[in-house]
Amino acid sequence: MKRQIVFYGQDEYDFVGPGRYDSPNGVDDFHIKITGVDTEREITDIEIKSPPGHCWRSYVDNPQSPNNWVVGYFDAPDVPNRNLMKTNIGGVRHRVCGEIDLFFEPATPMYTTLPIDVTVCYGDATFDKWLWDLRKEAPASLTTVTFNKKSGNTIASTTTVPPEVMNQEKPIRDNAATKLVLEKDRSLDSFKNEIERKMPDLLEGKIGSHVEHKGDNYIYINSSIKESQMGGMGHTMSIEFYNIKWRQVSDSIDIGQLQGELEELIKRLSSIANEAHMEELAEVVMASKELKNANGPSMLSHLKKAGSWVSGEVKKHGLPLLLKVYELLIS
Repeated sequence: MKRQIVFYGQDEYDFVGPGRYDSPNGVDDFHIKITGVDTEREITDIEIKSPPGHCWRSYVDNPQSPNNWVVGYFDAPDVPNRNLMKTNIGGVRHRVCGEIDLFFEPATPMYTTLPIDVTVCYGDATFDKWLWDLRKEAPASLTTVTFNKKSGNTIASTTTVPPEVMNQEKPIRDNAATKLVLEKDRSLDSFKNEIERKMPDLLEGKIGSHVEHKGDNYIYINSSIKESQMGGMGHTMSIEFYNIKWRQVSDSIDIGQLQGELEELIKRLSSIANEAHMEELAEVVMASKELKNANGPSMLSHLKKAGSWVSGEVKKHGLPLLLKVYELLIS
């Protein structure tokens, strides 16, 4: 079987957490599929590495290599049913079919454009390697936010467009990506033609976002492609900034109260927003969604992007925890 690797990003599977936590923790895992695994030999460990020094292992309690995070894996046919997850904790060994799916907790809340190196170690002291270079083969992540001006209702969703779609010819790629977006959020059906029209520019990084409206209904759609083209160490340093900031504040605030303040802020913004404010409103909606998913660093990054209109409204209405968060972001 030909050796291949595909990185799906975070596609709504959750099997493991940080450290040795081999159970769901409410944060979507990174998902990789590899083919060409040797079916005759027993797997003793699977190691995943990515700069600037992140490491995950299926034999996470190996005393010779401490301080890594766990990798869970499945024979490919087991993934849809979400059962029979394997690790090599305790030194156990497994034989698998030639295609397996790997799941591991993101060390950072956003995609990087850095490579991922996967090594499968066997019981006879041999190993096989796979390399995924995100700079060449990253999936697209499309975020949509719908907003009804009259009701103030907002809906946020994120769609991963996998590499097998991204690598199709343009018309096929664009139609397939549009279909995936609409399947994720049926409230977008009335904007199908507008989404199809802008999809080529979104998937090719020519634009980072787009706003449309019909009557009281607005949509905002954002693509990760434009952001990922920034790439390199600067992008990684940005991720680390939000990790550090979240560690500084997370133990000293009530997460439930912060979530309530975000929801109150969304209602207030919705009552005064117009088309010029859609991108900033969408960032606050996504910040609320990330906090619900226990992803504090990503919540901070969305609030940072929301801009001065949002921070001004936070100050105007005196939301104490959000004020504290904004003070942290500018410190």
